[in-house]
Amino acid sequence: MKMNLIIPIICAVLLGYLCASFIFNQYGVTGLVFSENDNIYYLQCGAYTNNDVSNTKIDGIDTKITVKEGDKYYSYIGMTGNLKIAENIKKMYKDKGIDIYIKHSNLDNADFINQLNQYDVLLESSKNIAEVNSVLKTVLATYDEIVLNP
Repeated sequence: MKMNLIIPIICAVLLGYLCASFIFNQYGVTGLVFSENDNIYYLQCGAYTNNDVSNTKIDGIDTKITVKEGDKYYSYIGMTGNLKIAENIKKMYKDKGIDIYIKHSNLDNADFINQLNQYDVLLESSKNIAEVNSVLKTVLATYDEIVLNP
């Protein structure tokens, strides 16, 4: 009699788990810990000890944003949530003779992360440096608006 009761309970628990897992995956619910989508890859074009020096124009870089972190000023040309895209952008700039460094961080700002995921789709389909620069300029403006100056 116990075996007749245990098998249906195990099946019901397994079926419930599979259904819940399917629903959570459909809506992107990942739990309370940082998800893969919270990764930010900053495209850094310089690190400075002086804000005046950080504001100097770099040939080949149209737009950048400078952020003070600790006692240094870091200049970023953009950011992405995808390491592959960051590597491709770094290569594009390297081909133009500009060194870009990829800096990884997690960001706890759901609004910006959602926007960044949409920009990543555009960055992934960008074919040349002009298209990439256009998207990165928008990413920086969004970062400034949502994260730096909410």
